[in-house]
Amino acid sequence: MATEAKDKKSTAAKNFQPLGDRLFVTYTEEMERTSGGIYVPDSAKEKPQRGIVQAIGKKVENIKVGDQVLFDKYSGSKLRIEDEECLILKEEDILGIFTN
Repeated sequence: MATEAKDKKSTAAKNFQPLGDRLFVTYTEEMERTSGGIYVPDSAKEKPQRGIVQAIGKKVENIKVGDQVLFDKYSGSKLRIEDEECLILKEEDILGIFTN
């Protein structure tokens, strides 16, 4: 399973500033294949638990914009902005940061 991180800032995040200890996260795109080599369509798979931080509130201390993070499956508030699925999370909902 390959994961592709978005290089540029999400268009949905350009005019959005989270408050307090909240983060604005977009999902990373994941290409999922079966063992037989068939790609699974987006509509048939679960949302990833991994995303890119697009914007942070002023009280966020340990995470910065651009970090790739892992979060709990059922945490945060899911929303759709400009046809992009996004997530608003509290800093405490972040389980970890991926490093290269």
